[in-house]
Amino acid sequence: SLFLSPERSLKRKMTEVLLARRMEKALSKEEILETYLNQIYFGHGAYGVQSAARTYFGKDVGELTLAESALLAGLPRSPNEYSPINHPDRAKQRQETVLKRMLAEKFIDADRYKKAVSEDIRLRQLHEKDENPSYFLEYLRLYLIGVYGDDMVYKGGLNIYTTLSLDMQQLAAKTFKK
Repeated sequence: SLFLSPERSLKRKMTEVLLARRMEKALSKEEILETYLNQIYFGHGAYGVQSAARTYFGKDVGELTLAESALLAGLPRSPNEYSPINHPDRAKQRQETVLKRMLAEKFIDADRYKKAVSEDIRLRQLHEKDENPSYFLEYLRLYLIGVYGDDMVYKGGLNIYTTLSLDMQQLAAKTFKK
């Protein structure tokens, strides 16, 4: 899903198999998971788990509770359908599904399951000013990685200047909503 189009065809499935084998040879399982979690869409303009933690809870990923983490883990399947902002009941059901699976797979015990299911999730209030141009930043990040490589983008200390005006972007988003 990170590298291919969403089309459903035999050719795409074969390409997926080949790509998966190459990735498994080049990367550890942890690196594959890290790449995936930093790329996927979680809804409301949040790409990657850190961005999702900030968007929904105003926290860093390491500060999330089990209940909050389970809620985020349920979002990639369908970020719009399970949005805790637009569909809190569906999000809660999905969170419980994730927690039940964690219990069944013995990642958590019954006490942690009960505590997480009963935890009151407090979402951070989204405001108009939170409308961020994440699609633009994601495109820019992918472009820079293609040109300069991962090491230079993430560790090279680059200063990036773009034509993006956050004020203009927010005004455009507000106008579009009206």
